Amino acid sequence: MISASSESIRKKIEGKTAVVCIVGVGYVGLPNALLFADAGFKVIAADVNERIVALTNKGESHINDPVLNKSVPRVFETGRLKAVRDVSLAASDSDVIIISVPTPAENNEPDLSYIKNSCASVGKGMRKGALVVIESTVYPSVCRTIVKPLLEKESGLECGKDFFLAHCPERLNPGDNEHNVMVTPRVVGGVDMESGLVAKALYESVVDAKIVLLSNADAAELSKLVENTQRDVNIAYINEIALVCEKIGVDVKEVLDACSTKWNFYKTKPSSGVGGHCLPNNPYYILKASQTNGFYPHLIMTARKLNDFMPFHTVELIEKALEDCGKKLKGSRIAILGVAYKENVDDVRQAPSRVIVPELVKKGASVVISDPYVNEVNMQKVHGESAGLDEALNADCAVFLVAHDAFKKIAPSQIKANAI
Repeated sequence: MISASSESIRKKIEGKTAVVCIVGVGYVGLPNALLFADAGFKVIAADVNERIVALTNKGESHINDPVLNKSVPRVFETGRLKAVRDVSLAASDSDVIIISVPTPAENNEPDLSYIKNSCASVGKGMRKGALVVIESTVYPSVCRTIVKPLLEKESGLECGKDFFLAHCPERLNPGDNEHNVMVTPRVVGGVDMESGLVAKALYESVVDAKIVLLSNADAAELSKLVENTQRDVNIAYINEIALVCEKIGVDVKEVLDACSTKWNFYKTKPSSGVGGHCLPNNPYYILKASQTNGFYPHLIMTARKLNDFMPFHTVELIEKALEDCGKKLKGSRIAILGVAYKENVDDVRQAPSRVIVPELVKKGASVVISDPYVNEVNMQKVHGESAGLDEALNADCAVFLVAHDAFKKIAPSQIKANAI
């Protein structure tokens, strides 16, 4: 049962009259804003980035994604989506505030500065009866011991009585249209049970999938970290198997295909590393929570170190391939095709390319980069010489780092003769 103290916000959610504020309109926040606006809610997208606000208010997506490129103009035309830079003002006009700002790991330490700054701004404007949901990935206890006191201090309101606070970890998989925000099950946990129930009702109003209510926010916070570190560990295991196969002269693809014939084998492909905003950072969030409570997660951190090694090993493989053809890495022109962290997205955050390109340049190679999905702003973050596909394929060595759909159409005849 939801008590009388939350009856007002519950009725607004059920009637779609609640105003929803999305704080942080990036790879998570923008799809979220569209989700709620599509469901009939009035949405205020709040972001300190002037470019994001300007593009959103013109009905344009700042993310190069085929779905978002169509959805943003369509939703903007409904009049239910607007963007602002003033987070406090946006919070003061809203009934629901969903925070989806970055939570990086600087020097392998969790960086909660974006969360803290956002909560301070939200607290200054938040009105009585509001629901605040943290979707950003955090370690267990953050909502309870950091977010709650900040909101209470800045607003002068009491959590559980004057406003509600819950955690609902985002599960967005960029570039994956099948498992989108509309159909992906979600988990929620409140700092108190009433907050959890209100948050559950919110997501049930927009998501066509099961919403699981956990006993508290700590459990919800940890669930996201477990999901992502499991993937990081699995990828590290397969990367190590690839290294073993390389040493003993066995085709790793053949081995994995053979293993996949057994019903309970979890197949993952070896890679040049693990990128994106979440997977490389989340082990350090588990590390923070574990060490605070007197435990060191050996397996998780060993896997993280192995995945961090893979970009450097990729450079070793490029150098060896050139040597096998009688060429030296120094002075060779190397084309890196695909600088995003995964296929069919424009996101270069912590992409393996951002380690591989500087390492190749350090060893004396001339490096060109090409990626049809990544805009010029993000291309510059890789620090390579940007080139079109035809020019890139004229290099001494073409390295396909990412399996973009566009690359699958390249014919061998397009690659320079005698190139690797």
